[in-house]
Formats: sequence, structure tokens, C-alpha cells
Amino acid sequence: MVVLITFLVIIVLVCLLAMMYFMWVILENMRVVCKEVPTKNIDYIVILGCISLGTKVSKQLQNRLDLALEIFNKNSDAEFVCTGSRKELSLMREYLESKVNNAPIITCYSSFGTWSGILMSSIETFDGDVILCTSDYHIARCRLVLRYLDLRYSIIACDGVNTPIHTFIESIKCFLTATLRFGGV
Repeated sequence: MVVLITFLVIIVLVCLLAMMYFMWVILENMRVVCKEVPTKNIDYIVILGCISLGTKVSKQLQNRLDLALEIFNKNSDAEFVCTGSRKELSLMREYLESKVNNAPIITCYSSFGTWSGILMSSIETFDGDVILCTSDYHIARCRLVLRYLDLRYSIIACDGVNTPIHTFIESIKCFLTATLRFGGV
């Protein structure tokens, strides 16, 4: 009985250490990303949706949209590719059109999160240079999905409206995405 309990404790400790290591790797990956707006020719600027309550874009989504506008100002031939729920798409279109006259906007309805947002955007952007605008806490999960789909997007991140607990929760979501959807990293 003592041997069984000892064995179970060792297994639990090994699992915890593995999870802590994986979270450390995720947090380290989150730091390695383009923070400066590229000046090369970008064909598409993909903006991942973000939950917005009410009739205005959330602060998180506004940060992503402002970053996309900054890129657009240096790459005026680029097109916006917005992904998200119908409500998010409507708010994103409204926000972008208020900042850019005749903004070239492609909308990709994908209410199921990061996975479907990136997948749907890839259908629209299969033949160009693409940059993905997201929040800093979201980078690791985006990289997993991009790697799984074998897409060559650049990623640029705005500062997120997040707390350490938010980052911790995101790292757990990334861990679950990697293990449940992709069968491990």
C-alpha cells in the first residue's frame, strides 16, 4: 500500500513539473514576437476578434484594431481581414470605417475562437504576405494553431489588458489546446 501511494505521489509530482515546464516555455514564447510595425509590403492584416460587451469595441479589441490601423498606415495597399462573431465583426467594421474611408475589409465569420478565426482567415489570405494582430497574452496559442495549420503568418502583438492571473489562465488554455486538440506539442 505504501509503495502504491509513493508511486502515485511521484507520478503527480512528475506531471506537475512537466506542466510547470510547459507553462514556462509558453511564457518565454510569448516574449519573442514582433513589437515594431513592419514597413514591408503586407497584403493582409488579420485581426482576431475579442469579446465585446455592449455597443462599443472592448479595450482589448480596440488595442488590436489600433495596431492594425498603424500597420495599414505604413502599408496602405493592405486589406483588413476581421474574424469573430457577427457582433464582433459588426463592431470591428464600424470602428475601422470610422478611422479609414472606404477601408478594404474582408470579414470571416468564426465564432468558435482562435482556431476557427485563423482557419477562416487562411481561406481569404492564401496568396499573400499576412500579419496577424493579436494581444500579447494570445501569442502562444496563435503560434500553436499556425504551426498545426502550416501557415506562415507574421505575428504582431499589442499590449494586452491583462493581469498575471489572465496570463496564467491563457497558458493553461494553450496547454489544453496543445494536448487535447493537437495531441501534444
